Amino acid sequence: MQTNPVEYYIFKPTPYVIILGTRKNCKHLSKIKTKELFFISVIPLKTFFQIGLEIKALTSFIVSMVNFTGTALTCIRSERIVFQKLAFSVTASEILYLTGPNGSGKSSLLRMMAGLMHPVEGHFFWNGERISKVTDAFRGNIYYVGHQNAVKGDLSVRENVQTWAALYDSEMENYSVDHALEAFELDSLANLPARFLSAGQKRRLNLARLNTTGSPLWLLDEPTTSLDEAGSLCLKELISSHIGKGGMVVMATHETNLTNCKVLDLSEFTLDPT
Repeated sequence: MQTNPVEYYIFKPTPYVIILGTRKNCKHLSKIKTKELFFISVIPLKTFFQIGLEIKALTSFIVSMVNFTGTALTCIRSERIVFQKLAFSVTASEILYLTGPNGSGKSSLLRMMAGLMHPVEGHFFWNGERISKVTDAFRGNIYYVGHQNAVKGDLSVRENVQTWAALYDSEMENYSVDHALEAFELDSLANLPARFLSAGQKRRLNLARLNTTGSPLWLLDEPTTSLDEAGSLCLKELISSHIGKGGMVVMATHETNLTNCKVLDLSEFTLDPT
């Protein structure tokens, strides 16, 4: 008997995914009980981003304009206007690159997006709804990776990733941990205490936690710092996979070769000293 392929949809504004297909093609949905060969299931958007790549024979992925925007944003640090009247928009399956010289506010903007700072003026919107207060529900939509490596030296490489998976209540903890280690070629170092890693390996480990989250929006502050060519390729493949599932990425970078990309140059929003 021919097996129908899986179809899955994201509907706005409810953050759930509707899965249509067969149990054979949706092996990681085994917790869903049904006696029917074909089934319709509803799962949280977060869970979908954890298992999306493992759903086989996909035929359609329709995202109903999941988006994150900011308008008229102003940032002041130590009585200095870092940027003003800044606006941005990032939609499903897009990468927004933040560029500009040191001090132009790339890190500050990312921290604002993550709810760790507040703009002096301006507002953020998720799917067209103004974010008046950063709630736990909204935080579940975003995953922030800053400059510093959030690596505990006394824990093993595996234990670090397991901790991140537990913090995000991953419903596929063991699978996501193994996948995270393999994605950044750290599986052979899984039992090594993290304090013995090189700077580049610690950066890989810090980025590996992206594989343990189901958050659709990734906020990355110069993630390629300390990475060698192989590590940068691992990150590139991970980001490509994420946006291929309808995810979004906002990434600060000093790269200059960004042709045919969506770029926000923060130097255009700095106060003219003249």
